[in-house]
Amino acid sequence: MRKKHVSFPLLGGIFSVLPCLVILTLLLGIPFAKAQVVLVEPGHALNQIVDSAVPLNPTQALLETTLPVGEIESVGIHPVTGDIYIQLQDPPGAFTSTTTHIFKVTPLGVVTPVKINIGFGINSRGTDLHFDPLSGLLITQDQNFGGSAGQVATVAPGTGIVGFWTLLPPPFASAGNTFGMDISKGTGGSDVPFGEALFTADVAATGMHSAPPGGPVTTHTPTPVGPGDDLVIQPDGDWVHVGDFNTPLEAYNPAVPEPHATALSPLDIQTMFTNAGLPFVFGSRGHCL
Repeated sequence: MRKKHVSFPLLGGIFSVLPCLVILTLLLGIPFAKAQVVLVEPGHALNQIVDSAVPLNPTQALLETTLPVGEIESVGIHPVTGDIYIQLQDPPGAFTSTTTHIFKVTPLGVVTPVKINIGFGINSRGTDLHFDPLSGLLITQDQNFGGSAGQVATVAPGTGIVGFWTLLPPPFASAGNTFGMDISKGTGGSDVPFGEALFTADVAATGMHSAPPGGPVTTHTPTPVGPGDDLVIQPDGDWVHVGDFNTPLEAYNPAVPEPHATALSPLDIQTMFTNAGLPFVFGSRGHCL
């Protein structure tokens, strides 16, 4: 696979660049006013669009006044407009929040609230947020719904209307359980049709699962070598399981009748950051651009 080094602006997260895979560790549990180092290929420049300490745009005060010591829990990116959707955890510092807030940040740094006090429970170790181009909705996990099960829920970016994607079986809402996902492109003979959510978790609900809007949840046969923080779908349809801590990255061919592993990387998230002299904080995210 040819190396493709890419970078894009984000609210002070940490990036390490792999072939067609940008691995991101948000410093979950740390106030987002503390920007962090971003690793980029020489020749690429960063474009800062948000600074919560010294706002670059007057609207950015919303990020502080809504939740004065707010913490960025997850980030979703609109692939066409470049708008960034950020999900804040409330109360900050809690292992599992009791509600969340979602804001939109335009490429010019203009901040508008999408939905305040949603009521979603998300985990401080990492709960993914995605913009679904098919439905035009934001999707994320809600651990406050259904006891130990939880749900994948939706939020309309323009209206803030909350909806339902699918009910998750136990133990997806277990304390400490991260949740990572991507939206299937249906390519490469994929066993998961276009538009379905593909997801994984670490502490309890490990493995790889998928669900269309409305469910049901399908658990796929391949068992990753360890717990996961995210699942990333590459443009050719291949899956990349982003392991937790020292669990290696693992690639899968998604083709029917059942996906199968094709490569186990010598790389893992924790070692990548350690070798770069950067602090590692659990809760990794992957994006293929």
